[in-house]
Amino acid sequence: MEIKDEIRDGIKRAINSPFKIQFGCVKDSDGVPFPFHITYCELQGDSIVFDVSPQLVANELIEKFPEVSLSLVDMDSIIKWQNPTGFQVKGLAKKEGRNLKLEIYEIYDVIPRAGIDLNIPIYRKKIIWAQTKFSKNFRFGNYNPSIPSHILDEVISVRDKAHSQGIYSLVCTLDPSTGIPNITPRWIVDITKDGWAFGDSTRHKTQINVERPSPVSILIYEIPSGKGVLGVGWVSSSNSPELKKKIEDFWKSRNFNVSAIKVNLFHPEEIYRVSRISYTKIFETRPRSQWLLYS
Repeated sequence: MEIKDEIRDGIKRAINSPFKIQFGCVKDSDGVPFPFHITYCELQGDSIVFDVSPQLVANELIEKFPEVSLSLVDMDSIIKWQNPTGFQVKGLAKKEGRNLKLEIYEIYDVIPRAGIDLNIPIYRKKIIWAQTKFSKNFRFGNYNPSIPSHILDEVISVRDKAHSQGIYSLVCTLDPSTGIPNITPRWIVDITKDGWAFGDSTRHKTQINVERPSPVSILIYEIPSGKGVLGVGWVSSSNSPELKKKIEDFWKSRNFNVSAIKVNLFHPEEIYRVSRISYTKIFETRPRSQWLLYS
């Protein structure tokens, strides 16, 4: 199956947009999705050539676990709501010279709008393509950690700056049966000591993964400064009608409308301060062995 010209053109627009978001996701040895910033990106045939330097951790993980998902979004088109364009591109990555080369196996649209099913690939090369042998049934040692107020304030501050610039956050999950990471844009609408709230379509892959369940990583990133925060943890569902309305109203204010929204509360067990080159842990509830469990 060939990648259609209209999809190629859309990916090129997302890559070359004056205001773009380009991130990727790979898993680590625990099965935790790890997001990274893309510093260079180019569509070449049925592959994407990209660079993540000087993020050494991302390079090392991709060498061990080549299954990678890229989020390529033309934010300029979304803010103007003119032919809004964004994709998740999945495939196998390997080192090629100074860069990495992703052989494309699946492409998904990531912009919620009428008539578009975000859970169906708009391009698929083959159904089974994961290279790393991986199958885990996750469970979590749940409890509500108490995050220090100064760290919570820092997370909220980064989120508010990102929202003021029209920038969403990135929610990363994992398909536990294949080990293929999933990275999708989401608005983190509410952040309190009880969790970071975001909405999702009941049919979307992100929602399916968190309910299986999957470890979750959320990256909140401010593009101009190249600074952000990364939370690693797990998700529970919320039945709060007030929170549901808050999320729905926020989505509508950004021109998105989904008929069935599931409300999720993200509980970070680890929080990192992120720059273009580093990840510095600033908070940890307990060792991973106490909350990231396998059944």
